[in-house]
Amino acid sequence: MFLSIIIQTFQNCKQNQHSTDEVIFSFMIKKFFRYIGLNKTSQSEIQQDKDRRMRSLYINHIDTFQNKVDQLISAINKIYMDQKCELSKLDKAGV
Repeated sequence: MFLSIIIQTFQNCKQNQHSTDEVIFSFMIKKFFRYIGLNKTSQSEIQQDKDRRMRSLYINHIDTFQNKVDQLISAINKIYMDQKCELSKLDKAGV
């Protein structure tokens, strides 16, 4: 199952490689023109860059939700197992 997922992912990457190369090339050309001064950045591009930087500073709560749920399940499981061990000890002691 795992191997088939990896193979399918590689096939998708091969198919999307051409479009990725074009995006990288256009990005490089745009940055080069800005560097030599032939192309000025617009206000919307400046604002988008600022927004991207600002968003990267804050933690997305949706991303951390899964970790919090995992911690909660682990804590509940630990409590349950501890109680089960205590009950088995009490049963062995005859209480």
